[in-house]
Amino acid sequence: HHGEIGLTAPFGFAKPQPQQPCDIDQHFDFVVVGSPRPQAVETAQQLLPRLKTDKIVLHDGEDYFEFAHSAIKKTKARLYLKRELVKMESVDNVTVKPFPFSCPLTISQNCTKEVDVLCAVGDSHPARAASKQAVANIPGLRVLAGHWGWSRYIELIALSRIAVAPRGHGEDTVRRWEIPAFDTLLMCEKLSLLEENPLRDGEHCVYYE
Repeated sequence: HHGEIGLTAPFGFAKPQPQQPCDIDQHFDFVVVGSPRPQAVETAQQLLPRLKTDKIVLHDGEDYFEFAHSAIKKTKARLYLKRELVKMESVDNVTVKPFPFSCPLTISQNCTKEVDVLCAVGDSHPARAASKQAVANIPGLRVLAGHWGWSRYIELIALSRIAVAPRGHGEDTVRRWEIPAFDTLLMCEKLSLLEENPLRDGEHCVYYE
């Protein structure tokens, strides 16, 4: 799926990409299996024998810390990209790399910052409810705390000076990347995840405990 360039897009806003004609029996330099979920793995198992390459990349963007051993074995992956990676270790003889969320482009917004502090999240983790309550109780500032649809959520980030991004089901949250893209100060927890280019406190964000 794809959304607007520079923005992440949930399924409700994403559009299926049109199928492109492709000679699937040709040689490919490498193949990326986009998910460890059963449907993706089963599809990969059907296609891989025809793709004439053993360079298989498995992308695991799920919320859990555990490694997808079954998917690694079934796809015969040589490189495993893990979103929720907390320790480097040898996993089924494949190379493991951290692969957090991202927001690909800086988005220019010529708008007045009307909100001082924003916390726009659902309640998928207790830390989110606590963060919303803490923001709502800040005295003397223009604050907003709640859960909005995606379009309004993006608009509110652009209108805010500071946005708080507590974790959800997984530690990593795409808010860590969407918020700075709108020239809004990111406040977030320091995660236990391994990252090749982690956010630096006081430079890219402000960490809180």
